Amino acid sequence: MVVLLGLATNAHAASLSIQSWNFVGNAGDEASVNATMVTNGLQMTAITRSSGLTAIAAADTFNAYGGHQIFDTNVYFQFTAVPQSLSVF
Repeated sequence: MVVLLGLATNAHAASLSIQSWNFVGNAGDEASVNATMVTNGLQMTAITRSSGLTAIAAADTFNAYGGHQIFDTNVYFQFTAVPQSLSVF
């Protein structure tokens, strides 16, 4: 499984994939997964789970269980993107 994160400003703009993860071969319960593709000019962190999620093994995924409340603010996946100095997108 490959997950792409992309951005688009409107229906007529071209989209830009800024980061992707390839989970093939993962057990699913890893603490974090590094990106397999990052757009030039960005510094990215690995994807992680919040403390409100429990890692659960499931082949070829980055899996989690939890968050049974509708507006639970402690249930999320997280990464950080920081533009490098003098980068233009």
